[in-house]
Amino acid sequence: MNNTTCECAIEKLLLKPTHFGERENIIEMGRPTPELPLLTFQYEYYSTYKWLAGCKKTNKLYCWPCVLESSEENVWTKDGFDDLNNFHHFVSHHEATIKHIESLVNLTRFGKVHKDVWTWLDEHFRKRVERNNVKVKNNRYILRSMIDSTCFLVQQELAFKGHDELDSSVNTIGPPIQCYSRTNRRAEKKQPLCLGGFSSGENARKRKKKVPWLGGPSQWPDNRVSDVLLKEIENQIRDTPFVAIIIIMDETTDIASKSLRLSTVLRYVNTSNSNEVVERFLGFTDISENRSAEALSEHVFGFISKYACEEKFIGQTYIMSGQQDNLQSLVRSKYENAISVHCYAHKLNFVIEQSVEYIKDCKTFFSTLSGLSSFFSTSTKRVHALDNVILERIRRGVKSVVPTKWNYNSQIIEMMVEHKVDVINLMESIIDNAQSWDSETWASAKGYMEILQSFDFNFFLKLFSIILPQATNIFKNVQQNFFDISYCSKEIDDFIVYLNNVKSNFDDVWSQLEIINNVSGDETTYYRRLFFEIIDVIINKIKERFSNLNQLQFFALLDSKKFSLYANDFPINLFNSLEQLYGKYFDLPKLRSELSVVYSMDVFLTPASVYDILIYLKTRKLDENLPQTTKLISLILTIPATSASEKRSFSALKRIKNSSRNSHHEQDRLISSLSMLSIEKELLVELKKKSTFHDEVIETFLTKNTTIDLTQRSPTWTLPLGDVRAIWWGNESY
Repeated sequence: MNNTTCECAIEKLLLKPTHFGERENIIEMGRPTPELPLLTFQYEYYSTYKWLAGCKKTNKLYCWPCVLESSEENVWTKDGFDDLNNFHHFVSHHEATIKHIESLVNLTRFGKVHKDVWTWLDEHFRKRVERNNVKVKNNRYILRSMIDSTCFLVQQELAFKGHDELDSSVNTIGPPIQCYSRTNRRAEKKQPLCLGGFSSGENARKRKKKVPWLGGPSQWPDNRVSDVLLKEIENQIRDTPFVAIIIIMDETTDIASKSLRLSTVLRYVNTSNSNEVVERFLGFTDISENRSAEALSEHVFGFISKYACEEKFIGQTYIMSGQQDNLQSLVRSKYENAISVHCYAHKLNFVIEQSVEYIKDCKTFFSTLSGLSSFFSTSTKRVHALDNVILERIRRGVKSVVPTKWNYNSQIIEMMVEHKVDVINLMESIIDNAQSWDSETWASAKGYMEILQSFDFNFFLKLFSIILPQATNIFKNVQQNFFDISYCSKEIDDFIVYLNNVKSNFDDVWSQLEIINNVSGDETTYYRRLFFEIIDVIINKIKERFSNLNQLQFFALLDSKKFSLYANDFPINLFNSLEQLYGKYFDLPKLRSELSVVYSMDVFLTPASVYDILIYLKTRKLDENLPQTTKLISLILTIPATSASEKRSFSALKRIKNSSRNSHHEQDRLISSLSMLSIEKELLVELKKKSTFHDEVIETFLTKNTTIDLTQRSPTWTLPLGDVRAIWWGNESY
């Protein structure tokens, strides 16, 4: 087909419908009769057949009256005719058709009998379009208010509907409608929109007959706003060089049921905006039916494919039990560059607690600690009583620290080592003064009194008071010097040496226990074996968890503290570590040259961290001069070696999914769009600053089925002649 534009009447008529004035001008200009050199066509045919017309762009012949007047689509009105071998046969057949003859008659009578009618129709339709646009403007105004209300409720994590929506209820309709009605009195005078799902019961059925509905769950504003968020995340992922996935498996509990859910997060450097390292929450997935490694790997593959980051996928981190090792292997078999990295940001004392969880006595001990935490933290009266006991000790001149933090078991252990006598005294006071306390407190105090004086509790308290504080110090050192992998490895090795020393000093630890007089020889042997087992398990788990530290040695390539050393002696062993894992992503000779320049320049000694170096390069536009170094920074920042932020996704679910919502049947909505909007509220706030935000959300409504008209029409747009009857019959869809 010829791609030139001839701008003839045929081309205009084929492109769009015309109103009466345009048609009148086209008819006055006459039918186009161009030469068609690509066809063996005789120009004299235009004189023989007065209805014949041609178009240079399509290089085909058309029936001029039928193109103008007929609504029928055929070779002479839409596709064009170019079969000149059978020209006379087709011409004769077409001239004999009823539609062709009707078109000839209508074209001859055009402007004589029907001019006034067509003028009226055009004017009528123009007014209809104007009325439609006013309605669309009002619909969009109301929908913008709904979007604002939805964003407000999500950001504040408020309920989307009342539990009781009867006419007699003080909360007859859901908060989105209330927020909208209070802030939009002008639009309230119009016919308001009603969002499906915000209202329920008989009231909803009554209102449904009176007002237009946006549709089912797919048309709720939170779903549409989350679509815009996901589109923004997709755009950011498209521009970033590397992506890592973080998945945590946890059990969520509500008043309806328990379920296993995966929280999925993608980590990357947001190069399209702030150059910050971001971890975007993508949603919860219910895996209660199948939690096998194969099913979990398909889940990972699905997300990587959905966001088209197969070539960028460089790291995977999982926080789960049971299938973790198999899952890592399955993912690595498909994406060889996706190294598995443990989340080192989790405190070592958590690792230790999880290591010995399968030992029954240890599990009982940590459960007791959690129970003690809940016993005090859930009652201000109990906390006040404990504070008074400890403060009295301080008044007697004994140095002490009032326990104010109960977040971790290590803190509880430290408190119990220092204040066990005070806690026991408090429990005795509660038992002796039963009339001053409720029955639950009295019963709990009696139970804890017995446990705190038991040998098992004191044995484990002594053991873990030796191990956990040291683990906390190691964790802090690793976090502060994580990019120095050699230092981190030495810290871990030193901790293992420390544990072996503890293991070899069982007799010293045993002698420090206060209540061993009544322990028999056989029981001593049992506790010795248990002591060794616990420490061996911890050592093995730590070795397993930190076994892959060496594969991250290349992190030290951008340790600014060592740049002056690297300037004199290039760290070839670290460079080889990078080449072995991620060499295919880099121009290695150029990267080495760039790093040599970075090491030799004093300006790069000032930035304290890898992220600081990235910001320095970006703000001074040096990233264009050092592209390989900039890519290496993005790689290091993307690998989730120190990330635990996906934990916030589950805490958000617990905030959103409260009892007022568990009566609602749309649970998928709670764990998808609402969770995303709540967890990614910072991104939502940024998007709301854009002037096009509301229009982008409204455009997503147009991609779904809706009975609400949200599309503005041009006043000059006119229906094809075959649809004129729609105007006569008053079809409101126009």
